Amino acid sequence: MELAVGYTTFPERRQAVSPESRYQARKIEATCEAHDLELHKLVGDVESHPGPDLKRPGLSHALELLSSGQATCLVVTSLDRLTTSPATLGTLIDWLDQREVRLVVIDVDLDTSTAEGKLAARALARVGSLERERRQRHAPGELALVLESSVPSRRPAVAHHPQLKQRIVAMRASGMTLQAIADALNEEGVPTLRGGKEWRPSSVQAATGYQRPNRGGAPRSHGER
Repeated sequence: MELAVGYTTFPERRQAVSPESRYQARKIEATCEAHDLELHKLVGDVESHPGPDLKRPGLSHALELLSSGQATCLVVTSLDRLTTSPATLGTLIDWLDQREVRLVVIDVDLDTSTAEGKLAARALARVGSLERERRQRHAPGELALVLESSVPSRRPAVAHHPQLKQRIVAMRASGMTLQAIADALNEEGVPTLRGGKEWRPSSVQAATGYQRPNRGGAPRSHGER
């Protein structure tokens, strides 16, 4: 029996077992049963995760399982669970197709194991390609760099994340604490700036260029831990 990975999203980190996520899980389980698939693992992400869609911890883990051959099918309830960006969706579909990974999308009844499903997926990939070309004309190299570092192939190195500082700054601006950012980076397996394996609040703070005053400096902001 073919093994599948199910992928879900939920509104807030604390609602990972919300009614919505349970509904998605039931739909995925029922679809796997109907398509003669065995659900190998169900993973998910908070919808408001900062940074590129393909860098979400849950989705990255799902792609790693597919890349390593532990599963050969990705099942989602809808395409917008994966991304709302046509460019990113096209890149993801191309990535799955190159590795002969089956994609099943429940709400639009898409299954790339069928001729009709393959045709629909190719159309989506083409739309994504056109969008990438348009974005590349406005910001040459930027999109390709983000996507190259997002789709898993091996453990990422610091040199492959030139936008890491900007990403951490954006995460802070969104209201995430230093500890929450460290937890997110550790979940993704992103090395620290010195090549270490574990992010701490202090290393997150250092990545933004902040240096703690030696003596008598201004007090830290509330909630920075």
